[in-house]
Amino acid sequence: MTMNLGLTFNILVDFVCCKWSFLDVRDVRFVFSLPGHSQCLIDNDEDLRNMLFIASNISLSYIDIFVKQISCPDVSNFKGSGSVDTGSISAIVERISDNTEQEVSDADFVSAFGSIGDLGLRFLNNVHICGSAIRTSKNVPMSSGIVADIIGNRVSNAPLLRPIDVIKEIKSDYGLDISYHKACCLDMEFDETSGCFKRCFVAFDLTIFGFNFCRPILFLDGTFLKSSYKGNLLSATSKDGEQGLFVVAFVVVVAEDEDNWTWFLRLLRKIVDVSRRITFISDRNYGLLQGVRNIFPATTHAYCLNHLNRTLKDKLKGHHASFREMIVKKFKQCVYVLSKIAFHDRLQELLSMGGDRVASFIDEAPACNWANVYFMGKRYSEMSSNAAESFNSQIFEFRSLPITNMIDMIRLKLMNQMSFRREDSYTWTTFLCPSMEKKIQESKKLMNQMYFEVHSSPREVVNIAR
Repeated sequence: MTMNLGLTFNILVDFVCCKWSFLDVRDVRFVFSLPGHSQCLIDNDEDLRNMLFIASNISLSYIDIFVKQISCPDVSNFKGSGSVDTGSISAIVERISDNTEQEVSDADFVSAFGSIGDLGLRFLNNVHICGSAIRTSKNVPMSSGIVADIIGNRVSNAPLLRPIDVIKEIKSDYGLDISYHKACCLDMEFDETSGCFKRCFVAFDLTIFGFNFCRPILFLDGTFLKSSYKGNLLSATSKDGEQGLFVVAFVVVVAEDEDNWTWFLRLLRKIVDVSRRITFISDRNYGLLQGVRNIFPATTHAYCLNHLNRTLKDKLKGHHASFREMIVKKFKQCVYVLSKIAFHDRLQELLSMGGDRVASFIDEAPACNWANVYFMGKRYSEMSSNAAESFNSQIFEFRSLPITNMIDMIRLKLMNQMSFRREDSYTWTTFLCPSMEKKIQESKKLMNQMYFEVHSSPREVVNIAR
């Protein structure tokens, strides 16, 4: 057999299937090795030609090709010549001279194939319809489950293994590029001098993937821990289609400050789709405002209305409770009004009644972060960060546990929550999630009784019922 650039994949497959009669042409998989890339797949003529061309150009004296066994085939009726040693992996060695064709006798070729020990069985669909002409390291599927299987033992023995080390290891051993989130369910930092814990980022693949199907809104909040080591837990939470809490990621840090919020947001940016215009809602935690502005410059940041109301009341300490409630009511009118003229009228009334204290409060909180008329993003009717606070209350009983136990309990709670929601969704009969379907039906009933004026030129009146 002539081993040169004219060799086709089908010839190679047919030869192997003739050698081992129990194999089917659809169940053959070849993998070869190159320096730095130990798992390169041969799946078609292009892969085979690339292998021979690369080997020729870098003057390799041989290439190792493996046929791996995933499940044990029935070899009782094996009639091929030679023997199969299922306990070992042997190499098929092909000699390739530089830019020349080398003749290899059938006997030598059979001898090389005759010592293969591991056979990989996989359905071979040799007709590709994906339109991809060139296979690169980035378009080979490498799921999080595969990554976990590969590095599981290493992480168990070295818990401080960094995500960047996992990415480099997969690239070195398999020649594949993986995204950060597939390598990162946990990112930990510690003080190299004292060896003490510093901070830990946690994001599960299920929630990373699931957030792509939630509305692009994230509630940011922090809460304190009550174990002997204290610290804080910062979280990014969203809502699913049924308005249920959806925890995207959280971190355990020593303190809630600008450095830790920036670190959290920097890692959060790596696991979310930044092409979606995300809206953040927070209660203006210390160090958070600058972090969102720097790490997510293209997003919008809304301030929690409940937090603003509490802050405004605190500004008015010393005044009668009824006066404070009236000022807060006037402020809410400014928040919800939908025209700029009406907004400035209400704001002027608020400032004239509240005096310098209210003016100071307005200066500290730009209207573009809380007033509907000036807010540039989408709030989806979410005016507060209650979702993040609800998550904090859900994990209240875990906050007194040691860090590793607390993280594990949160993991179990999220697993049970996701499982329950999945089972519940099987009973749905509506096109949309039930709560959203109900809102739409209620809106239809309301609109059937109303006329709407469309401000345009010319002016129009619309009957929604028709």
